Amino acid sequence: MELRLVLVCLSLLCMSACRDSESISTEDPKSTSAPATLDTTQTAATPTATVKVLQYNVKQGKSGQDCCWGNPSVRPKQQALIVQELTSGGVELGSLIESDSGPAENWQCSDQDSLLGTHLPSFASHCTTCATSSSFKEATHLLWNQNKWTALAKYGDASADTCFAAGQTVFQGRGFAAVLLQSVDRPNDQVIFIGVHPGHAAQGFYAGAGPVVVAYQELAGKSNGDPRLIISGDFNLSCQDALTQIGQSNIAPGTLVQCPSPPTCCYDSSFSLDYDHVFTNWPKAQLTTAIAPSYTGPFTPAGSGRHRSEEHKPVVATLQLP
Repeated sequence: MELRLVLVCLSLLCMSACRDSESISTEDPKSTSAPATLDTTQTAATPTATVKVLQYNVKQGKSGQDCCWGNPSVRPKQQALIVQELTSGGVELGSLIESDSGPAENWQCSDQDSLLGTHLPSFASHCTTCATSSSFKEATHLLWNQNKWTALAKYGDASADTCFAAGQTVFQGRGFAAVLLQSVDRPNDQVIFIGVHPGHAAQGFYAGAGPVVVAYQELAGKSNGDPRLIISGDFNLSCQDALTQIGQSNIAPGTLVQCPSPPTCCYDSSFSLDYDHVFTNWPKAQLTTAIAPSYTGPFTPAGSGRHRSEEHKPVVATLQLP
């Protein structure tokens, strides 16, 4: 009996060994069981890029309005804020609305250029003015850090229309500026950066966006890639309304992202209105907007009248790129 049990066990062991041998023989003889290693060149995540944009209506436009840029006691504070944000604040792009120098009747672009040359030597600028028959004339200034961005093209030669809605009727005097930029660190990334100041809600952004669309298309035609849109401005619309109307205007392809924005307007309405926004159609981008950290206002002197009390708060939008 014991001998029979031993023979049965040996038989079973032999059968098991044969099955194992058959199983092994069906595998690719070149395969190995060496442990897998991490290929960091293939699986490492792409570093996230951050772009900060300053949007600031410095408020010089209307004749008699000296709450801000036109007030000699206020302008130095605004200038100091701009320099602070564009240097130690890490802001790479700036959009300054109603930034003309001197009275509205003497609109020009020289003042901000002087500020750049004195305090912001690493920044370049593009300034355009809206010259219509209206007494309400203004300049729009775009700024960019040349260590981060290279200008490939600027919109606004002698024949270009840089007035929102081509300066028609209620839109007279409201301007915009546009420039095509290329990232220094990420050369494949190109941006059409637009600063704009349309009318109020009753006028509608989409009703006057025609010249802005023309500017975008011209700059896109000068790009050798797929430029993204960054549009910044005092839209005189809530964030959601501005988002909707920009989409209706078909300025650029893709879905715009932003919202919400903090309230920025104005001193005479206890800063209860969210009018200043930055939007982008950059795929998978995340954008958040907050009051500029270095803002210590309000700067408006006590007892100001209506035209001295339309001060805006500046905002900084932080764009996280994939």
